[in-house]
Amino acid sequence: MSERLRYGAVFDGIADEYDARRSGYPSEIVEAAVEIAGLSPGSPVVEVGAGTGKLSEELVAHGLRVDAVDPGANMLEHARRRVGNSELVRFHIGRFEDVELPVGEYDAVFAASSFHWVDPQLGWAKAASLLRPGGTMALVQPVGVREEPYAEAMDELHAALVRIAPEVAADLSRPRDLATIRTGFEERRDNPSEAWGVARASRNRCARGRNPVRAGDVDVDPPRGRADGRRAVGRLRDDGRLPPSRSRGA
Repeated sequence: MSERLRYGAVFDGIADEYDARRSGYPSEIVEAAVEIAGLSPGSPVVEVGAGTGKLSEELVAHGLRVDAVDPGANMLEHARRRVGNSELVRFHIGRFEDVELPVGEYDAVFAASSFHWVDPQLGWAKAASLLRPGGTMALVQPVGVREEPYAEAMDELHAALVRIAPEVAADLSRPRDLATIRTGFEERRDNPSEAWGVARASRNRCARGRNPVRAGDVDVDPPRGRADGRRAVGRLRDDGRLPPSRSRGA
């Protein structure tokens, strides 16, 4: 078993603890992705790595029809409870690379803090194959930024990771400041896999070459929690790159 699969499998054995401690995703960020993708109630989407359903419940709240994929049966049991066994969601136990889904049938593919567990030689091409023409791939990923007063602590954490789990640390860059992250992203924004690799400080998990998934033209600082998420979305609306907010029941 590869290191990626071995570490990924750990979560299902501690699903209760994982669910209790893992933060969710700001509804404002999810709403922005839904609006950018032009989704509406009933739009079919795929969720890669649904885990305990913290993104799933946001997608259901927007009325989307979700095929949620995760290899962990215990994780998905939490997800089922979280969405109240909604008829809008179909859960698939298995790795995204292996689960059979209809080609060219989805308006969007979502992945929240999960796509780094997918084999990059398979995942990008498969995501593109599932999308309808003009479909959207939405990657939701917290980004660590090296800044005062936490810079020293982040360096110490990285050093500890090198000592304790060098095979994991080998795939991660050292903590970087926001300017470095933004510059690296802008230089690679025409290749989504490489741009995403820069955003999450990954060295090896981006596929080589260009991919048939078009990068979105969205330029905001990585949000640091719900308040920053609201401000980032507000800036996009002020700039005219997002339509005015609409209620979920609309």
